[in-house]
Amino acid sequence: MEPGRFVLWVLTLVVASVIFVLSSQPAAQSDKVSYTVTEAIVNAMPGSQEISCEEKHDIVRQLDSKIRKFAHFFLYFMLGIFLTGAILYKTYIIDKKTVGLAIAICFVYAVSDEIHQFFVDGRSFQIKDIFIDTCGSIFGGAIVILGKRYFNRTRRDYR
Repeated sequence: MEPGRFVLWVLTLVVASVIFVLSSQPAAQSDKVSYTVTEAIVNAMPGSQEISCEEKHDIVRQLDSKIRKFAHFFLYFMLGIFLTGAILYKTYIIDKKTVGLAIAICFVYAVSDEIHQFFVDGRSFQIKDIFIDTCGSIFGGAIVILGKRYFNRTRRDYR
């Protein structure tokens, strides 16, 4: 296996493992991690030092669920990039079956992730998360496809 493809497969497994570990956290632990991340983001925002602790707390509570959903999207976006990149590595022809395979794998992983969460203390199966995860992987795969098309076209233009 070529080193570039190997690295993409390793990164795919790393992202999948991160998703699995985060999904394995009981709800209380997951909520605490999420709240801490959201709090750090709010504290890093310009002007956040001038607002009261109560106002910050309200902002954190309002943003927490949005940041959690963004985290879903982002992790599957990265999974889509690495998986699609690994499958299409050094391929000059981008066919629908190959792209469909990458999206299908991400979708199945999203479904299995939600099933896994169903058995974790305080967590639940949410179809909305499967939709967000799948959208993230589609966008990630689209970035790879657009990049490959651009570089394939550029390579042809210089021949």
